[in-house]
Amino acid sequence: MSNDSSQDSKEHREYYRIAVEIPVSVSRATDEEQANPLAQIIFDTEMMELAHLPSNADSMDPKEWMKMVNNKLNEIISLINGDSDQGSQETTFVQISAGGMDFFNDQSFEAEEVLKFKLALESEVENHHLKIFGKVLASKRDDQFDSIKTSVVFIGLDDDIRNIISNFIINKERETLRDRMDQGNY
Repeated sequence: MSNDSSQDSKEHREYYRIAVEIPVSVSRATDEEQANPLAQIIFDTEMMELAHLPSNADSMDPKEWMKMVNNKLNEIISLINGDSDQGSQETTFVQISAGGMDFFNDQSFEAEEVLKFKLALESEVENHHLKIFGKVLASKRDDQFDSIKTSVVFIGLDDDIRNIISNFIINKERETLRDRMDQGNY
């Protein structure tokens, strides 16, 4: 085994991994996104764009103003529901860490392909909606789940987003332990 393989294997398991069901949408990254795959908190950028009001909003006709507000609310609701450029999110079983994830769906992907994910990381403590990119390590049939299991390593994460994922994992583990203790199964 080469030194690079053992190094990759060591880095691949650098972070703690949990199995959880979360809302996820996946699509192939565009050429532009592949050239600059920067992860981002969706609501920090997209919500700010949606929240912008035109400079003449205070002098608008009340009916036009209400129409504009209704359109913005519909856009916000669509964004929250995942009906934006990536399609809607479906709750999916994943095994996630701050370094990557395995996910299950009906579609197979090629190794080294770059995918774009929209993840809703929701816990009792905090909620985050992220756009993240991952490079496919493997994609193969998993008979246990009667689905295709795809493994990706995250790319383009900054420390803030990696910390959001790590905190989500810690919070979900706390919730699981608390539930087990409440049920007397610990």
